[in-house]
Parts: sequence; C-alpha cells; structure tokens
Amino acid sequence: MIASIIDIGTNSCRLMIADSKNNTVNPLIKKVEFTRLGEGVNKTKMLATEAVNRTLKVLKEYKKISDSYNSEKILAFATSAVRDSSNREEFLELVKRECGIIINCISGIEEGKAAFVGGTSFLDSHYSKVLLVDIGGGSTEFSYGAPKKIPKHVKSFDLGAVRFKEMLEEGTTYQELENHINNELSKIDFITSDFELLGVAASITGQIALYYDEPYDPAKSHNKKLTLDMIRDNFHKLSKMSVEEIMKLPSINAKRADVITSGTFLLLKILEYFNKEYILTSEIDLLEGHFILNILN
Repeated sequence: MIASIIDIGTNSCRLMIADSKNNTVNPLIKKVEFTRLGEGVNKTKMLATEAVNRTLKVLKEYKKISDSYNSEKILAFATSAVRDSSNREEFLELVKRECGIIINCISGIEEGKAAFVGGTSFLDSHYSKVLLVDIGGGSTEFSYGAPKKIPKHVKSFDLGAVRFKEMLEEGTTYQELENHINNELSKIDFITSDFELLGVAASITGQIALYYDEPYDPAKSHNKKLTLDMIRDNFHKLSKMSVEEIMKLPSINAKRADVITSGTFLLLKILEYFNKEYILTSEIDLLEGHFILNILN
C-alpha cells in the first residue's frame, strides 16, 4: 500500500509518502514547508488567519502530490498549535472542506508514542532503554521504553522552539526559561536505570550541520553522537548573532532562523538536566512512526 503521512506542526508542515512493501516503511518522497501555524498561539490561543492560509496552501499542494503518487490513504495529524487553539474545530473543518483532508488532532502522548516507534526503529538490541526527545515548535515529548515498541511512559510539555522564541521577545529571560525547563523535567519520574538519550526533529538533527558550518544533509545527521560541547558551542555562537546573520549560515533554512537559538537552548538544558555527554540523533521520526502504527500494524 502507498500512503501519505502529513504532520501539521507549530512551525512546519511535513509530508511523507511511503510504500508498505515487505511490511516495512519505504519512503518515496519527503517534503517540508515552514508555515508557522502556531504563530502567536502561545499568547492568543488562536490560530491566526494568515498562518491558517499559509498552511492551507501547503496542504492543497500535499494533496496534489499524494494524488500523483496514487496514495490509497492520507493520514494527517495536527499537534501542539492546533491542540492549544480555541478555533481548532474551525480549522479542521476548513481543511476538510478546502482540501478533502481529515485531520486528527492528537494528544502529546500520542505524538510521543509515534515519535518513539519511528525514532527507535533503526536501533539494534544493544539499546535496552531509550529516552527519546522530540523538540517541536510548541511542545516537547519525552518517551521512555524499549526500542521498536510502544513506549511504556510518555510526557509532553509546553516547551518548544517557537513558544520560547515568542516568550523571549515578550521579555522572559534565559534564566527564567531554564528554571521553567527544569521544573517541567522534574516531573519525569519514570526513569529507573541508565538509558540512551535519542533525539528527533530539526532542533536536534540540524545541530550537526550547524556545528560544522555546512549545508544540512539528513544522511550526515542520522545516527550521530551530538555532544554536549557541540550544542554548547552552537548556542554560544547563535546567541551572539542577529536573525539576519543566522539566515546567512549555510546550515540554516531562512524560515527557521528565528527559532534555532531558542531550540538549541532547550536542547542544551535537556542534556544538562539529565547529565548526558551526548544525544544520539535520528532522522527517522514520527512520520515513520505514524506509518508503522497505522499502516503496517
């Protein structure tokens, strides 16, 4: 079966079309567009008209691409921005009417489960316990368990690159953000033994190219040890730069330039909190996880 998976996030809207041949995920195409659907949601709790229109345009294009691949199913999932908005039902109905796509607005727990199933799918039996971190624009999920299985424990917090960027612009200090992060992470009470820290999403995988000051290449960012020192160096570099300067870096998509610093800070504080010297990166994430859970299983 050929199926399309669409992830409608706070900052980006992603598409993966894959074939289930041999009962595995065989990606045929992946696309990402930065629509910033969650712009201002942290403050207003409303999806802004311009953000909705940007997202609607991309979803129409994704529907055309899916049809061109003869996708038998289109499974669309919305996360933090839509969860938090008071006008989400209007948005879901608009997309259904204009694009013919039915969106499932999932909880942070469901999001964390899909990210874990996808993100750990490439790991071997050497890894017995994994804490997967999925840093998004509006929320971050922490999922704990054995690789390739549905995680036993998931926590979702309102910690995200777009959310933090907007909080900083409104006057929140980095020290206040750090206190907030540590307070939320203290609620993770299910880790009982040593574990491998694994990370998905661009705020994590994009750090490799940022550190080496080279164009982002998923092949070079997958299954790599991203060290605490590398992340710390990246944050120190970014914190001294303007958004305009960051936009010129070869590793950064211009539409992510204003949120990479806040995302890097969040990642840095996560490693410091768990006293980890590195985080393993995965370019396989909740897109594949949704495919595994909904198409293969």
